[in-house]
Amino acid sequence: MFEKLAISYVAEEGSPEQLYISLGFRPTGELDEGETIMELPLDAPRGPSSITQELPMPDRDIVKGYGRAQFVAKLRRLADAIESERAFTIQVAGERLRIPARAAFNIEHERSEGRQELEFQLLWNSAEA
Repeated sequence: MFEKLAISYVAEEGSPEQLYISLGFRPTGELDEGETIMELPLDAPRGPSSITQELPMPDRDIVKGYGRAQFVAKLRRLADAIESERAFTIQVAGERLRIPARAAFNIEHERSEGRQELEFQLLWNSAEA
């Protein structure tokens, strides 16, 4: 039979991302024509409690789109936390992240195939959070 079920969606406001996560789908970190790909192992337990308690946390690379107002609000909260040297907490794709006050910061610029990307990155060790 089949080992896994794969789906994809456009990461934008109103996407089914949270529904898929609640059903046990996990992001693969891959994009297909701009759509985020998720997989559900067909032999894995289902439901929200099994996701957080029974499955190991895989590596992930999530891209989450936001409207302008939401994006600005998140940046403003982040900037306030950095400026006051406080930890910052944010939820991304159903996972709550705590970024310690001592995180490292960098800005990354990528250019490829006529497209450009600018990333503001915060780096920390999981043990610090």
